[in-house]
Amino acid sequence: DPNSTYLIEFHLFVGGPSGGLMKTEWTVPADATGLTGVQGPGSAATDSGADNISMRAGSHGFGTDVIYGRRNVSTNLL
Repeated sequence: DPNSTYLIEFHLFVGGPSGGLMKTEWTVPADATGLTGVQGPGSAATDSGADNISMRAGSHGFGTDVIYGRRNVSTNLL
């Protein structure tokens, strides 16, 4: 909708083999303005216990791909 304001928030618990990383990308209308805020494990972070992972936090333009690290196991994510 033109001239609308949206807040989109999601929380993901991600784990998996050490060979893959998660990336977020946003596609928005060409005249859209705003930022995406990120908080999560840094792209180089891997840990089977998830108790000492390097974090990333920041604000980026819509066109910026953000790559996250993850637990390198897929059990006990909660």
